[in-house]
Amino acid sequence: MTNRQYNFKCRMGNWQEDLNTSIVTEEKFQRLQANKGLLSDKREEVLLKQRFPVSVPLEDCLKNGAVISLRNRKTGGRLSCFPSKLQVCTSILTDDPICRNAFIIKCNTKEVDEPLCYGDRIFFETHPKLLDQPHFLRSERVSLVSRSKSNQQLVSLSLSQDQSTLWKFEQMQPNNRMLSEGSVLTADDLNSCFFIIRHVATNLPLASHFVDAITDFGIEYETTCHAYYIQGQKRICERSQRGELTGLTREEMEENHWQFVWNS
Repeated sequence: MTNRQYNFKCRMGNWQEDLNTSIVTEEKFQRLQANKGLLSDKREEVLLKQRFPVSVPLEDCLKNGAVISLRNRKTGGRLSCFPSKLQVCTSILTDDPICRNAFIIKCNTKEVDEPLCYGDRIFFETHPKLLDQPHFLRSERVSLVSRSKSNQQLVSLSLSQDQSTLWKFEQMQPNNRMLSEGSVLTADDLNSCFFIIRHVATNLPLASHFVDAITDFGIEYETTCHAYYIQGQKRICERSQRGELTGLTREEMEENHWQFVWNS
């Protein structure tokens, strides 16, 4: 008994159905491509929205309702939003002020354009060009359902204004913090000094370190609430050699230092 052999041109199965399906799929693809309805087009639209340029001018002092941009001293990245997951990171992928790394600083106890001081309870609101509804920078204590990749206190975005979204500015030097409480943040401070941004509810400073955070723009750095302190004995020795007072020694490291960045 001989095996039956078929010509290589013979079409077997539902070839006509497969052909019609491929034609319909190609037509649908071309229609979506013409109307910019492909997933790649939608993703590019989202990225363009986050890259919208904004103006961050330097004024004579920090005022209520001003647009600001912050840079971390350790990573060199700007505090940025990750809207699709409502998370926050520091980005070194751009050095220009765009809506994802710009925030509106607000204080409910003061009028608009009124100067802000050290110790004022403030909110960091997302730029109106970034999200349809305003979101606020928030943090809460570490739990089983809320923690960062490095098991530190997570920083995210929230729709509500409550105790978890309250922050305050402090001077970098611990010896000057109590004396500077209530002083206005002047233009000289905003242009040259580093600050500690402390979460009011948990009393932990905002921090950024070299832990990767995957966002729509690629690999950026994680932002958390965690206190990085310099070794106390080391600081005592350094101050003693310079002839300075050695009373307060618990100073935060560069991970907790933040600086304002303005338009050139």
